[in-house]
Amino acid sequence: MSLTKATYSMVNGAPFNILDYGALESASGATNTAAIQAAIDAADAAGGGVVYVPYGVYPVATVTTNTASGSAAVAIVLKDNVHLNFADGAELVLANTGNTQSYAILLVPDAENVTISGKGIISGDWTTHTGTLGEGGMCLWLAGALEFRCSDMTFRYGWGDGIYINRSFAVGGNTACEYIYLENVRCDSNRRQGITIQSVNHLISNDCELTGTGLKPGGGFGANPMAGIDIEPDDVDDYVRDVTFNNLVTSRNVGAGVRIDLDAAVFTGLCCHK
Repeated sequence: MSLTKATYSMVNGAPFNILDYGALESASGATNTAAIQAAIDAADAAGGGVVYVPYGVYPVATVTTNTASGSAAVAIVLKDNVHLNFADGAELVLANTGNTQSYAILLVPDAENVTISGKGIISGDWTTHTGTLGEGGMCLWLAGALEFRCSDMTFRYGWGDGIYINRSFAVGGNTACEYIYLENVRCDSNRRQGITIQSVNHLISNDCELTGTGLKPGGGFGANPMAGIDIEPDDVDDYVRDVTFNNLVTSRNVGAGVRIDLDAAVFTGLCCHK
């Protein structure tokens, strides 16, 4: 009699566990990237679901991904109705990208109802990056996302930003992110910004912490402006509306805690509450 190894995916309604798709702490970045993306794609094919990242440190690597506005270096692409849930201490670590000037570890391109939760960690490659140019390496990149939620996560060591919130990749590219909710999120020791807000309509941040921007672990400094949060709608198609920060903490950032940089764009409705 042959035995079949049980997996989470065999249980009706169970999360899509990345281990069932081949992810391993000891695997290469390319292998883990393919496994995690396969779990996300399976959830997407099922109409949505929870993709679970168990405790452990998983290397990931960027691959060339086609978007509506061209190709990009991306590790993981999140899709409609997918909830990426991390066990406490679970971590995705970007393998050394060499001198790549721009990348996204997690990309949410024009997707709806995406959630990232759990006390997990997304770590960029600032400590191992071999280049000196560029500042576009993002731990989390939102591009035209709608109804996005993130809670309890840490984004650190990005070559650029911990979180980058920008308009759609779609042709025309003038659709802002909408209804973005950040809860107890921490951005730590990113090279350029903790969070960049470039194009958004309705963002609420509760109990978030932005610390150490521009301070390289082990010594050295990052790339300007090195702010905790930079609100910078810097294109005629960008707009920032209805943004609220509740109990925001900024500390040890080389630049400003909160920076507002306006250039030919619409900016209305900023509230900060202690």
